[in-house]
Amino acid sequence: MEITYEKGNLIDLIEKLDNDLNNIHDISRLGRIPEPRPGMRYREILLGMFRESGFISATVFIDFKNGIRRVYTFMGKVIPRGDINNLFEMPIYTEGYYIDKKGDEIINMVIYNPYTFKNSYELFKMISEFGERYRLTDYEVYVDRMIEYMKIEDLLSGDVGG
Repeated sequence: MEITYEKGNLIDLIEKLDNDLNNIHDISRLGRIPEPRPGMRYREILLGMFRESGFISATVFIDFKNGIRRVYTFMGKVIPRGDINNLFEMPIYTEGYYIDKKGDEIINMVIYNPYTFKNSYELFKMISEFGERYRLTDYEVYVDRMIEYMKIEDLLSGDVGG
């Protein structure tokens, strides 16, 4: 396994993930851990986790059509301050990395530098903006997969759906 230390920080890692999500036609599947229940947004899970503990952990994976699985991991924890009584107003220290896997074998791990947000609101604003991008990509990947499974000739001939 190759280990690389990037010069960038968590914000750069999120941009890398965003770039991967823009390559919709290369993606076969997306997932997140923890997986939200139907009707619940992932950011609500993360918000609840943080609200209760001052800690956040998120994992997003992308399965590419070439057989590579890229697993992004993000972590953050508040930096306690005695003069602040609200977790969201405290600074938050964040770290992140991704690994590329082929089957069970880890090909490489890319580790990004830590980053401290001035307050947790900044991080959750970024998560909210990113969440919309993820949902759009997830939907488009789903539609692409459905089209792959359907025969275009059946659609054109009208033999689908009764």
